[in-house]
Amino acid sequence: MSRKYKKKTNRIRKSPEEINTAVNRVLENGFKIRRVAEEMGFSFSSLQRYVKNASALPEGEQSEYHFVANPNSRLVFNKEQEQMLATYLKTSSNMNYGLTTKETKHFVYEYAQALKLKIPKEWNNREAAGKDWLAGFFERNPDLSIRRPEATSLSRSTAFNRHNVGQATSAERGKLITVCCFINAAGNTIPPAFVFPLKKYLEHMLRGAPENSLGLAYSSGWMTKENFVKVLRHFINHSGASIENPCLLLLDNHQSHVNLDVINLAKENGVHLLTFPPHCSHRLQPLDVGVYGPFKNYYNAAAAAWMTSNPGKTISIYTVPELVKSAFNRSMTRNNILSAFQKSGIHPLNSSIFSEDDFLTSYVTDRPTPEATPKCSQASGEALAVESEKTPKLMPVTPEPKTPPRLVDLNKKNLLQRKYRF
Repeated sequence: MSRKYKKKTNRIRKSPEEINTAVNRVLENGFKIRRVAEEMGFSFSSLQRYVKNASALPEGEQSEYHFVANPNSRLVFNKEQEQMLATYLKTSSNMNYGLTTKETKHFVYEYAQALKLKIPKEWNNREAAGKDWLAGFFERNPDLSIRRPEATSLSRSTAFNRHNVGQATSAERGKLITVCCFINAAGNTIPPAFVFPLKKYLEHMLRGAPENSLGLAYSSGWMTKENFVKVLRHFINHSGASIENPCLLLLDNHQSHVNLDVINLAKENGVHLLTFPPHCSHRLQPLDVGVYGPFKNYYNAAAAAWMTSNPGKTISIYTVPELVKSAFNRSMTRNNILSAFQKSGIHPLNSSIFSEDDFLTSYVTDRPTPEATPKCSQASGEALAVESEKTPKLMPVTPEPKTPPRLVDLNKKNLLQRKYRF
């Protein structure tokens, strides 16, 4: 991994004795600097500098030349900070969130920005650390290395997966609208957030949506980290979360959900973020377990009724909010929500909610699966993708691949110590 550069010249660093000899030939013997430099293999500018410095010394005093390289002279992070980075990368890998080299460089840049360290200009241009820094980092930490990750099917087999859920269908036939919903263990919910597949959000897009819904826009319709910061503010405003009134928010590991701005906003408002293990949301996420099923059924029924009442027309992104409102009011009931938290074993707390039959799919690898102990939560949030136009279907969104957590604590200037308790 280490990058070894070849010298572009044949010059060799001179010893202190050679420098003294060259300087004396110029000052005491009267030789020209250029002649001495050519004869002794010096750089003209270097020898000129040595002579100038020696000339400025008091009479009788000689220059001393030392060449002790400072190993930290060009390092961005100190030894303690680099050790924390190395520990974080190893911990992420052990938790099946190993970062790629590209993700590592972006994370390192964010960490340096959070600590307000002096960084090379190239880092700001790319918003990522450079190849040379990464190579030196691996050389200074030989216990780190790059490895090819295990196949996704293996991790899914050991993580409950009975079938592949949540894939958006017929992407070419329609446009996707993300709907982010929140519920809590008391059986309540707050207005959802919509992400429309447009570059700019306009107020009329939410016509017919549930009251006080949040409207956002992004070209693909997917949730982004910038928009999720707005969604988190929406959640904080409606939940009343604060330092004095803390709240636990359960969510999946989508890259938009776990980033520096989200972490800081959550910390400032008493919101404790806890993510589910990868590929387990269909068993542990209450919205998936007992709410999104009825939601999809009611949405599809509302879409079918709308198409019957509007023959020859297609469902557009402007029609979706009113269809979502119909499904939202009928599915987000107290009974459905309480049942969902109970079935997932989160509230009331039940560490034995899953039987041996529930774990049969993990046996295909002959690898033991750690016992899970879910903790009680106050709130749960997840997003849906709604397909408009020719295919009025509603499907839950699954996390995009390779989405490791990016955690930096700005207040303590330290990597956030993240605890998973299931």
